[in-house]
Amino acid sequence: MFDKLFDWMKKNEPPEEAPPETTELTPEAKQALIREWYATLGVPEGSGLAICRRAWKQLLAKYHKDLISEDDDAQQEAARMTQRINEAYRGLQDELF
Repeated sequence: MFDKLFDWMKKNEPPEEAPPETTELTPEAKQALIREWYATLGVPEGSGLAICRRAWKQLLAKYHKDLISEDDDAQQEAARMTQRINEAYRGLQDELF
């Protein structure tokens, strides 16, 4: 009984899609994206993972929702910045490993 259910679940799983930053990019576009990630974290290009991680933690603390005023615009901006910071760190983490 469960075998049929598991077979059905496997057939109907959504396809796994690669995140946009890992799709095929030209070398120039990839370098531009990496430069943007470094700029988002505010570290020099070519910095190691330890420096990127320190900057990532500091920026997350700076834009933490509990430390931002209760103004809706400020909260939304903090959420956007947190998302950009996380994306930059994850992208650099993948590139540096």
